[in-house]
Order: sequence, then structure tokens, then C-alpha cells
Amino acid sequence: MAKVIGEYIVSLRKDKEISQEDLARDSGLNQRSLRRIETGEVSVTVYSLSKLLQVLDEDITVFWRKVRKNLELMGEEEK
Repeated sequence: MAKVIGEYIVSLRKDKEISQEDLARDSGLNQRSLRRIETGEVSVTVYSLSKLLQVLDEDITVFWRKVRKNLELMGEEEK
């Protein structure tokens, strides 16, 4: 699931034309942590996710619906 979440954050960031550096700074994360979240290397905390989504102007409910749909398309179960 961490990989799907990370990929979706990257997609949102690129759609908004926000650099990784700017997103990290504006959300209060360091760039290394954001990079690890985006690659699915680590799971994002609820707090960090809410900060990222705030900067990306994405509703958390919409975010989870899209993540869940991607997981279903991939045939993965929620963990």
C-alpha cells in the first residue's frame, strides 16, 4: 500500500507542477523523508499525509478513494 500511496503523491505533485523540494518545505517534511514516502520505502504517517494533501490541495476522502481503487485494480488487499 505504501507504494501506491507514494505513487499517487508523486502524481498529484507533478500535476500541480510542484517540485519535491517545494512540497517537502511547504509540508514541513525534509526532502529525504518525502523521497522515501514517494518511493514507498516507508509508510506515511496520518499527520504527514494530511500536511502533504493540504499543500497539494487534495481532499483526504478523495485521496483514499483513489488509493483504494488503485489497490483494487492491482488486486491487492488493504493491509
